[in-house]
Amino acid sequence: MPHDPNSWDFSSYLGNPEFHLHETLRGQWAALYWLMRIGESALEVGCGSARMSILLKRLRPDKRVVALDISERTCEVARRYTTLANVDVPVLRADALALPFGDKSFSICHSVGLLEHYSDEWIEAALKEQARVADAVLVSVPTDYYVVTFKGQHGDERGISKHKWFNLLLSLGCPLAEHSLMGNLSEEYWLIAIIDTSGYVDTSGYVCPS
Repeated sequence: MPHDPNSWDFSSYLGNPEFHLHETLRGQWAALYWLMRIGESALEVGCGSARMSILLKRLRPDKRVVALDISERTCEVARRYTTLANVDVPVLRADALALPFGDKSFSICHSVGLLEHYSDEWIEAALKEQARVADAVLVSVPTDYYVVTFKGQHGDERGISKHKWFNLLLSLGCPLAEHSLMGNLSEEYWLIAIIDTSGYVDTSGYVCPS
């Protein structure tokens, strides 16, 4: 069954916004490091509660940060969250497959826990669209180990191995500038990777994983 973007209610995060921001900072610090470091603008696709964008804006207040989601209900929650967090992050309703921006409008485009809910074809189309609007694309996704062990959050996450993730990411025909896996060698449960779509990120010395 296709993923329903309206199936998750993010309003519970509003009850204790700082706690959930701290949880996100703890779990996604590696992604936030690169989002802070790369360029002067960032677009979050499938933002959910927009916690990543809120944290990025706090860490880099000089950076242009925009968030979007296809669900208007989710966008409303994200807008309330940005108000509670006292940050200037526009939240737009838009389709990840038809981003309302011109080519190379952002330094980096990013998503966390989004792609694994969709088919290979959707993932490849979404990555292509993100590559169109940004100089680099960062993805933060669970591996099959996470989905099997922790049962996911929505229940419709696909169990995608790290090797298949690499193949999907490389389908754009662009190099991976950086990647990291959380967990030990037998329990690698989360992948963070950056696709260099325009030579924006230094890829010297990078060896593609086999």
